[in-house]
Amino acid sequence: MNESLYKKIKRLNNDIADDFIVRNIYKYRKNFSTQGTIIPIAGLFKTGSTFVEKVINNVLETELFQISSSHDSSAICEKKLLINYKKTGARHIRLYASELQYELMKKYDITPLFMTRNIFDSLISVKDHINNDNWLIQTGLYIPRYFRELSDEEQNEVMISIVLPYSLNIYNPWLENKNNIKFKFIKYENMLENKLEFFIEIFDFYGLNVESKKIKEIINKLEKDKKDPNKGIRFNKGIKGRGKNSFSPEQIERIYAYLNQFKYDYSDIV
Repeated sequence: MNESLYKKIKRLNNDIADDFIVRNIYKYRKNFSTQGTIIPIAGLFKTGSTFVEKVINNVLETELFQISSSHDSSAICEKKLLINYKKTGARHIRLYASELQYELMKKYDITPLFMTRNIFDSLISVKDHINNDNWLIQTGLYIPRYFRELSDEEQNEVMISIVLPYSLNIYNPWLENKNNIKFKFIKYENMLENKLEFFIEIFDFYGLNVESKKIKEIINKLEKDKKDPNKGIRFNKGIKGRGKNSFSPEQIERIYAYLNQFKYDYSDIV
C-alpha cells in the first residue's frame, strides 16, 4: 500500500482514507497472525478512565489510537479495528453495550474494561467539573448554559434529572449482559486505594507481561506531571463518601427510588 498516498487522502477526508486502507487489509484478515490487544475502557462518568488509559498506554509505550469513528464516539468502529489490528493499547470510550457492539467485540476478540464508581460521588464529581471546565465536554449531555448561576441544591437537581438517568442508560445494559459477553468490571475506589495493585490486575487479566517497577514509575510520573496533556488527570479531594453528603435527604431518597425501579445489583455503585 502506498503510504504517502494514504496520508494525502487522509488530509482531504478521514473516512475515504479509512476505506482506502481497509480495502487493503480486510481481504487478509483471516491470515492475521500478530493481532494486538485492544482495550476499550467504558464506564460511568468521572471514573478516572483517562488516567487508566494513559497509564496503560505509557506502560506499553503505545501511541494513542482511535477505535471509534468521528460520527459516533460511543461505539467501536470496525474500520478502526481493522486499521489498528496489530496494536496493543487502551482507549477510553463511552461505549454502549448494544447487540451490534457485542457481535463486533466477539468477532475481533475485544474484551473491554467497565469502570464503576459510587453513584453519589460520580454525580457530584460531574457537577464539580462542569463548574470548573467546559460544561458540554465533561458529559456529552445538554447541560443548561446557566448551570453555574444555579444554587448548589439546584445544580444537584440537574445532576439527578439529567446525569443520573444517562448514567444508568450506560450501566444497565452491561449489568444485564454480564454473562453473555467478555468484559471486566473495575472499581474507581479500588484504584484510589492501591493504584499499583489495580494496574497489575489489569495487565495480568489481559496476559500482558509488565514489570511492576515500570507500572509504578509511570503512575508516579503521570501523577506528578502538571503539564499538558496530563494536567487533566486529577482526582477530587476527599471524594470517597463526599458525594452522598452533598445531597439533601430528600434528594438521596429520590436517587435510591430511581435506582430501585430497576432489578439490577447496584452494590458496586451505592
